[in-house]
Amino acid sequence: LDADMRERIIEAGLTERHARTLLRLKGEQRREALKLVCDGGLNVAETEALVSLLYDGEAPKRIGRAEKHRRVDTFFDTLRESVRTLRSLGVDAKQTVSRYGGKTFVTVVIGDEGD
Repeated sequence: LDADMRERIIEAGLTERHARTLLRLKGEQRREALKLVCDGGLNVAETEALVSLLYDGEAPKRIGRAEKHRRVDTFFDTLRESVRTLRSLGVDAKQTVSRYGGKTFVTVVIGDEGD
């Protein structure tokens, strides 16, 4: 892990097991996973599941209802942050969330003014 990643791990209060788990990934994928772990406050088991999904392409077999809600919340937080990042780069980006019939619909529109 590079110095920036080590510093982020320490600042987030992550453990050696978190760090070892992240070592399975390479480069930018490792950096993105670390951001998700820190932003989502993932524990070691959740970090291992995330890394397995990214590395092996396999999601954990079962997670509880509360964990599902937590992961959905983390997804929405990450999506909102991504849209904010695009806007800060001067890209016209908008996100809308609507609910209908027990389902949540997320629309992200990305485009330049005048397109």
